Amino acid sequence: MTVRVELFHAPNCPRCERARILMRELAAGFGDRLDYRERDVVAALEDAARLGILATPTIVIDGRLAFTGLPAKDSLQTALQTAVEAEDRAEP
Repeated sequence: MTVRVELFHAPNCPRCERARILMRELAAGFGDRLDYRERDVVAALEDAARLGILATPTIVIDGRLAFTGLPAKDSLQTALQTAVEAEDRAEP
């Protein structure tokens, strides 16, 4: 199974662009263990509202708000690794 990771971003948001670069780099290291998607917050407004997203960038891991703003690389790496390990333990 894979961990779903969504980056909600806004057009012309410099922090969002830095978050994209960081997420793409980290996601590549997890290979097929992550289902990584980038979502324009305006285009996905209904989902963003349901999740309680009030600012961009926001990172959602397995349907739960994980980071609002641009997280430190180490913090994001740890959160992703923890989610992947939890998924591994949950598999039959």
